[in-house]
This record gives sequence, C-alpha cells and structure tokens, in this order.
Amino acid sequence: MTNYVYEKESHSSHGVRYRSLIPEGRICTWRDLRRPRVGRYLLMHALTYRADVLRRSNVSFPMHTFYVDNLFAAIPMRQVRTLAYLDVDLYRYFIGRADQSVQEPVMISRLEQQLRVNRLLVEAIRSDEITDARHRRYLLHYSTIVCSISLTLTALADTEQARCERKALLRYIKATDLPAYKAFRRSAPGLLLSITGRGGEKMVRFSYRLLRRHVGFN
Repeated sequence: MTNYVYEKESHSSHGVRYRSLIPEGRICTWRDLRRPRVGRYLLMHALTYRADVLRRSNVSFPMHTFYVDNLFAAIPMRQVRTLAYLDVDLYRYFIGRADQSVQEPVMISRLEQQLRVNRLLVEAIRSDEITDARHRRYLLHYSTIVCSISLTLTALADTEQARCERKALLRYIKATDLPAYKAFRRSAPGLLLSITGRGGEKMVRFSYRLLRRHVGFN
C-alpha cells in the first residue's frame, strides 16, 4: 500500500495517505488494520499485489466496461493475508479533462456500467465467507463506498429510470449479501442516501458537490 496524489488541471494537488489506517514499514495482518474513516479506502492507485494473490483471486473484468478498477481493488483483497504500507506518494492521478471517465456528466452517462460493476463486486466479496473480523469489516466498508457512489450517481442523474435503478440495486444487494446491505444502511453515507423523495435527492446532490469542492476527486 502506498499513497497517491490527485494532480489537478488547475495545478493544485491533494494527497491521499494511509498513516491513520495501518502502521508503516512492517509486515502487518488484518488485525493491525485500524477502522477506516468515512471515505477512506484503498483505491487501485494505492495497491500493488503479489502476482500469486491475483492468480488465486481469479479476478476478471467485464468487457467494454469502465470503473472495473473497483473490482481490482476489492476482489483480490479476499486472498490477502499480509499487508505492508510505505508512506510514499507513488501514484500521480491527473484529473480535470472534460472527457475523463470520473467527470460527473461522463459518469452519469455510464451509470449502467457503474451499476454492473457494483453488482459484480457484491457477488464476488461474499462477506459471510470471511472469517477474520477486521478483514470482513474492511471489505464491507469498501462495498459500502462503491454502493454510495452508485446511489449518488442515480441522484445526480435525476430521472425516473435512475430512481428505478436505485431501488433495484438495493434489492439486489439485500438479496445477495445481507451483511453488506446492513453495513451500508448503518453507514453515514447510507443514512444520507436512504432519505427518499426529491428532498433526499437534493441533499445528496448538495453533499456531493460540497465534497467535490473540498476533495477535488473529479
């Protein structure tokens, strides 16, 4: 695990570091992983896997689909037993191009792909099979983040089709992995995203744009 930095078109930057999550410079297990803060999770940019971990995970990606980095950052994690953190800003993530996949209009136009990845993630994590409590807690935390992104996008889309997709995704998660559904509903993002109606959608859109200005993730 290493840090990464958002490099913005405006020439400003924002580093994402994991000093509060895990001790640095030694081999750790999941028992050493501290409880992640809201919004703090391991993106693809922060991860380097051993090749045998990837082979054992059998991770694969749907063709012609964006946002599969969410699968890369989570599915192999089921096979991980030891972790190490280097407090180094290794990955530089340039953001700001209008056609970039993480730009809001682009993500809304590809909402179906985000929802597909979300379902594949829930299928693959199978949290009830993870025996280590902190390992399971992290995977449920990651699932909650991805679900929060999906539901935020349905609110940003502001269409009846998107509202139907929102309900369908929640039903799917509840039926496929009940612990993941419960973890989402108990989380701070889950509480906000569970507010129904147009008023709830307005609150989601306001919170998203406030967070975007503060963090600058797209």
